[in-house]
Amino acid sequence: MLTVRVFVNNRIIAEAAARNVSELAAVSDYDCRFVELDGPFDCEKSGAFKIKSHNREQSCWALVEKIAQGAMKGDT
Repeated sequence: MLTVRVFVNNRIIAEAAARNVSELAAVSDYDCRFVELDGPFDCEKSGAFKIKSHNREQSCWALVEKIAQGAMKGDT
């Protein structure tokens, strides 16, 4: 499982996790969950989404980017 935590001034403001559901195949699918805490610009939100057909031979940042995109869409 890949976990991403976002901090501002040592305070966690968001977290997301992606769990591989393809037995770590070279091209994998992930179940993802996220939470963003209440802040000055937005209210608390959370949800879940799927990432399909991710190429695991890329840098980990490629998966982090897809996690961020899914969380920004707020898919549930």
